[in-house]
Amino acid sequence: MKFKRTILITTAIMMVMLTTWQGISNAKTESKTLSLSLRTDRTEYLLGDVIGLRFDISNRTDSPAVFTMPDVRFGTLKVYVSSDAINFREYVGPRWGSLRAGRKIIELASGQEFQSEATMLHNRTVATGHLSEMYAERIHKENLDTHFSMQSAGRFWLKAIYFDGKTRLESEPVVIEISHPTGMDALVWEKIKTDKAYAYFLQTGDLKFVPGSVEEWEFVASLQRLAEEFPGTKFAVKIEQGLAKRNAILNELQR
Repeated sequence: MKFKRTILITTAIMMVMLTTWQGISNAKTESKTLSLSLRTDRTEYLLGDVIGLRFDISNRTDSPAVFTMPDVRFGTLKVYVSSDAINFREYVGPRWGSLRAGRKIIELASGQEFQSEATMLHNRTVATGHLSEMYAERIHKENLDTHFSMQSAGRFWLKAIYFDGKTRLESEPVVIEISHPTGMDALVWEKIKTDKAYAYFLQTGDLKFVPGSVEEWEFVASLQRLAEEFPGTKFAVKIEQGLAKRNAILNELQR
């Protein structure tokens, strides 16, 4: 009886420990005054499309809530992507987390919402070549490692997390469908799908090079060749729009 009782007690302790560890890994230090939701501008996209994101923080209590302004540039808002609704990896867009100063404290009255928007396509990967194999594997598990946020077609789940050091909010996942482009768009995608400079340009319209450098002019020439070779494709239209914007800025600076 004593041996049986010992087994039962040991089993109970192990169950408590397992529950505790599971609780830690899935813990959400949720605010009691705020909720976060994530929306996309569409539910269906093609590979290479820019995804529009909207974050809504709502105060559904009777009291005002004070918190740091949610913004991907400040790093208070982050987006995570999953292809199985279980394992999520962080996506980092252009200039996300780039602002360390100027954070604003806002007060949200009862019943009010605060909205913030961002776009998603180019992913800023984390260099792991200088890291140990173990740490590099951990980075890979936690962060997207492709230059485009979605490198292949399929169903994906997106979720947002807000954290300002005190308040933590997590949205429910939203589901989007990514399809492979067809026709000449498919040919363009095969040419650019592993090139971070194209991903960056298609999302921002900017060039990820030192202004006036040889690399910049070579990339502009490659953009022009692509637009000429595949006229009328969605990629050619985006390229022409981006180059027109760049030329307008250059002309303005030369005046």
